[in-house]
Amino acid sequence: MNKGIVIGGGVAAVVVAALAGGPAIIGGKVQGEVQGAYARVFQQLPFIRLVEQRYDKGWMSATHTATIEVGCETPAGPDGQGGSKPIRFTVTDTIQHGPLPGFSAAALARVQTEVRLASEGKAEVEKAFGGQPLLKSSTVVSYGGGTKGSFESPKAGFTAPDGSVVAWDGLAGTFSGSDFTGRSTTFEARAPSLSVKSPKDGGELTMSGLRMAGKTQRPGDYMFLSVGTTEGGIDSISFKAAPSMARAAAGMPRPGQPVSVSMTALKFKSDASLDKDLAASIVSMSGAMQVNDVKIDKIEFAGGMRRLHAPSYEKGMQAFMKQAYACPKPGEAQDPQAVLAPMIDLLKGLLPHNPEYAVDKMAATYKGKEGVISYSVSTQGVTDEDLKAPPMMVFMGKGVVKASASLPLAWVEEIAASVAPAQAQQLPMMLDQLSAQGLVKREGELLKADFNFAAGKATLNGQPVPLPFGGAPAGAARGS
Repeated sequence: MNKGIVIGGGVAAVVVAALAGGPAIIGGKVQGEVQGAYARVFQQLPFIRLVEQRYDKGWMSATHTATIEVGCETPAGPDGQGGSKPIRFTVTDTIQHGPLPGFSAAALARVQTEVRLASEGKAEVEKAFGGQPLLKSSTVVSYGGGTKGSFESPKAGFTAPDGSVVAWDGLAGTFSGSDFTGRSTTFEARAPSLSVKSPKDGGELTMSGLRMAGKTQRPGDYMFLSVGTTEGGIDSISFKAAPSMARAAAGMPRPGQPVSVSMTALKFKSDASLDKDLAASIVSMSGAMQVNDVKIDKIEFAGGMRRLHAPSYEKGMQAFMKQAYACPKPGEAQDPQAVLAPMIDLLKGLLPHNPEYAVDKMAATYKGKEGVISYSVSTQGVTDEDLKAPPMMVFMGKGVVKASASLPLAWVEEIAASVAPAQAQQLPMMLDQLSAQGLVKREGELLKADFNFAAGKATLNGQPVPLPFGGAPAGAARGS
């Protein structure tokens, strides 16, 4: 017999065997991965609940359908008005099994996912999205468990019940991950534009050029903690309010002026890290801004959390999410103390590790002059004995607050001339008095102030200032 025929026949037999038995074996593995992924979502986000699910498995393909709901049912008032029901969605996964899903490239599976509204308003939403699903994605799962795919939300336009006209230009992006759990994920997304206009009162919100990309990773078994970098930008975002809306927002009885706020060339970045169980998350943002005719050349923000004890944060967040988003039974009122309990436990776990929230820089540049504000709030040296006291008492003894401000004198003069022109001439005398009292410091063309609080005592520009809530608690006096 021809040797080539024998070899070719053997290869063909192997391929046939793989196509005959492979999909069944792979189908079982994929089913476990898909259902496991859903279970992790429900565990991590208790406000998303599974109503029902069905897995119809065939030889070369399968369909997984899940109905989920968000929110709780609330009863109507005595007059029969109000009340709400959970919002339900149907998630459908159409799965093609390997070894050649859809007879394309070799892979464990290819998954096509669609999300559609399944509760009240379904017909209207379907019409607004042109019959397309709210969100759809395509994912290829490799034999090593890695994922790669794309997602999109189609364009939509509709008129809300209050008459507002909404135009959404869609969302699209790509992603890749190390496994089904999303332990390590790289992504990018783009949303061209969003517009919300209210013909009734003249209000308008517009956004264009949203984009973001990132690479994140969940260390260990953490569900609520990830590390990595995300960055992006927005070309422009603006808000306009008619005089009636401006009055309502400001609570002014007299006729107001139209308000127009716009921000352009916005850039943002976040960095999250973990070092020996202590997490940090730092966010930065910059751009330009205009409020009516006032043009602010540059706005900046930088700050975030430092020394956040990751195990305590994870434990506290799991308890808080479970308690805060549990739907009460009919006629059962939610206990506010029970909701607060996980947060108090969370604080007790975090405080001994000297956590800090800081705004390192919040600045604006106007007419070539920069004003800067910064502050930080932290604890230092909290002990187990301290934690027996209420959190506020602990902070009074071991809390540390630092704040500083630097404002151009020209800004203050311009504001005074605009708000109270008759008293503007008295501004130099008022500033001299404040300086003499130590409330502000004048350094050239800048007005500065520094505030510090530690060990239950506060100072302003180095001078002691009284606290409205008394002195340091007993723990601070003990020097604990």
